[in-house]
Amino acid sequence: MKLIVNADDFGYSPGVNAGIVDAYKNGIVSSTTMMANMYGFEDALKLHKEYPGLGVGAHLVLTSGKPLTNLPKEFLDDNSEFLRRPIYLDDQNESIERAWLEGELIYKEWKAQLDKILDAGFNVDHIDSHHHMHTHEQTRAAAKKISEEYKLPVRSSYLDEKYFNSPDFVKLDGDGLLSNKNTDKQKFVELFDHITSFETVELMVHPAYVDFYLMDNSSFNTARVYEHMWLTSDYIKGLVKERNIELVTYKQFK
Repeated sequence: MKLIVNADDFGYSPGVNAGIVDAYKNGIVSSTTMMANMYGFEDALKLHKEYPGLGVGAHLVLTSGKPLTNLPKEFLDDNSEFLRRPIYLDDQNESIERAWLEGELIYKEWKAQLDKILDAGFNVDHIDSHHHMHTHEQTRAAAKKISEEYKLPVRSSYLDEKYFNSPDFVKLDGDGLLSNKNTDKQKFVELFDHITSFETVELMVHPAYVDFYLMDNSSFNTARVYEHMWLTSDYIKGLVKERNIELVTYKQFK
């Protein structure tokens, strides 16, 4: 079977970038998604030139960092940065309607982000988003428009694959197990046994090394170190090898 292990948040900060690249070099990460508007973008660009085999998608952003276009003040906090996830999505990832989430504004912002990534030389092979914002009821049309315009597949996340005409494979969230230092190894056996019951799976992960920017700007910080630990562990690599799992990228599904 084929497994895409996608590390979200490439470009967030140098520490996140370094953790992702190391989890590619020495672990099972095969793909990542780039944030065009974040502190570590230029650093990510330099790193990827050294490791071009790492698949790269676009991680579209509305809930972190500063916008690339001139969005109305309603999108922004007092530091002119995007409002955070709880403004738009509840704990069950259900959409919270906001009057300012106008489709054309979102389309222009996300298009600017994708164009910046492409102009930097990245060979983008798919689209997803920070905090799954592309699945919000008021943003999904903009994401669909971009995916069709650029002919890029989209991580369906919590929506039916057919909304975005996404690749017809299973998407799993690895954070719950991987971010816990003390996860029972039997849980990983069960996870990879489940994975091998399908033809193709995308496993979403968030490995990183911690740096000051991550600590100051994200509540999901030190747990990422444990994700890196597990994703580069001999134990996890052994589970992948024993099951003849082929690590791939979205390029195979464009």
